[in-house]
Amino acid sequence: MSSRTQIAALMALGMALLLATLTALCWQFANTQSARLASERNHFLLTSLRRTAEDFLATGMTPEQMPAMQDVIDREKASFTQLLSIDLFTPSGRITYSTDAGAFNAQVPADWVEKLAQSGAWETLDPLQDQLGMRFENNLGRAAGGIVLTLQPQGSSQSLEQWRQTGLQLLRWMALAAISCGAVMVLGLHQLRRSLSPYQQVQSILTGALASDDAHPVTDLQQSAAQADITLHQQAAQARSALQQLQDLDHGS
Repeated sequence: MSSRTQIAALMALGMALLLATLTALCWQFANTQSARLASERNHFLLTSLRRTAEDFLATGMTPEQMPAMQDVIDREKASFTQLLSIDLFTPSGRITYSTDAGAFNAQVPADWVEKLAQSGAWETLDPLQDQLGMRFENNLGRAAGGIVLTLQPQGSSQSLEQWRQTGLQLLRWMALAAISCGAVMVLGLHQLRRSLSPYQQVQSILTGALASDDAHPVTDLQQSAAQADITLHQQAAQARSALQQLQDLDHGS
């Protein structure tokens, strides 16, 4: 295997490793970004539902007198595939509105009611489901109830559409990485060929494949090679002449 072939093989291997590394990094980046965007979306939805509930309360309604909230949460549930359910409950722990028809008037877990003391959002992570909750307040700033989003856990099995979208995104990243690596490899080979060109010409001069008179040396290295080639030829001629003289003396004796 020639030196050029070995160098090209090493460069191809390096590009393949770089492509694999870039693909893994892109996959990790896409997963991280997806999780971050999902978290921001869920918090935005929760905050939006809280404002809607508080707007109804500001008109003088009680938590049990907001039937329009049922339409709101049903619409939001249909818009987010990761959402398993949305529940609104009173400070006593009774569900007043839910996207799960069987949950109406059901009693929520005790820790939901306890978390109404918190002013901000709270979250529980579970292998089967994640829950994101927040209280909504009346005009006096007191907890009038709570809203809980029940979500698919992060890293759970995806739907076919989600797998398709993830696959398409991965293919786009891989195509971009492959094009970038290909361009780098082509430029690298071109630069390597240009860098090795003087040495190849020197090799041709020293091996006699290219006569020094025809080489047109333009660099110090090529000029030195041409001069070395001339010197080697002169020394070889002198050696042959000396050898011929020795042979003539030997025959004469």
